[in-house]
Amino acid sequence: MSGRAAEDQVALACARLGWARAEVEVVGGIGVEDVALLHPAVQPGRRVLALAGDAKVPAAVCALLVARGYGGSEVRVLHRLGEPGERMLAGSAARWMYPAVPGQMAIALRCRPDPGTPLLTRGPGLPAAGYPEPVRTLLPPAPVRAAVLAALAPVPGELLWDIGAASGAVGIEWMRTHPACRAVAVERDPDRADRIALTATDLGVPSLRVVRGAAPTVLRQLAADAVPDAVFIGCAEDRPADRILETCRGHLPPATGRVVATASTPGGIATLTRWYAGHGGTLRRLTVSEPAGEDWRDAASVVIWAV
Repeated sequence: MSGRAAEDQVALACARLGWARAEVEVVGGIGVEDVALLHPAVQPGRRVLALAGDAKVPAAVCALLVARGYGGSEVRVLHRLGEPGERMLAGSAARWMYPAVPGQMAIALRCRPDPGTPLLTRGPGLPAAGYPEPVRTLLPPAPVRAAVLAALAPVPGELLWDIGAASGAVGIEWMRTHPACRAVAVERDPDRADRIALTATDLGVPSLRVVRGAAPTVLRQLAADAVPDAVFIGCAEDRPADRILETCRGHLPPATGRVVATASTPGGIATLTRWYAGHGGTLRRLTVSEPAGEDWRDAASVVIWAV
């Protein structure tokens, strides 16, 4: 469907529904294999319109809503809009009764979370509960992720390299901020790399590119495809940190490129301190504390360098 035809379908669907176009989020051209693209749009009270041509998409959308804890959401399928056989099918996600709806359609969602459903906003610092169980042990605390993303400053259309991705959270949350944001996750551990790809799909950014390999070797190959606008580096003791930094700096736009790096070990912190002395920017320690009885305990302490 062309862009003009798709916009005509959206305008017609909004007219049939009595929805103001400015209040509707549109997800275009989805199939059964990529209904996960809806995840970022599924938010309490939001009106979402998905365009599709696969008969099984409405049922797949309803399954996604139920899995997310939005089984009570109102679902309406506007079938063959503007044609003689036009009709509307309606129901809730949890009680959808139509296994197949052939032809072009617009799927209208009124998102209603079930009691206790976690809020997964598009802002950085998603709660750990929003991530699959296997990656939660790799996640930095939400305040740390929020601080890192704030320093990276996502801009629609820009590309991030997430180097030493581990859980993939930085690249995933970068992409969730806007549909046009792009990211590459570089991870040398093959099991972690596979898990990152699955997590990205679960959280609605299946187009996250996962590159299995070690930096800086793979970075030169990546730069041949597209240079980044921002880079995140997780400093580990066994990575050639200086070579990674210099490789990244050689590819970033000189006026607008950003580098953000974190470390929590003495060696990693020493590296960031040295980079700060040589390249400027900001260097901050972020400590996350949690209550422990009548006292507090430090759950995490991370140094963040941004330039």
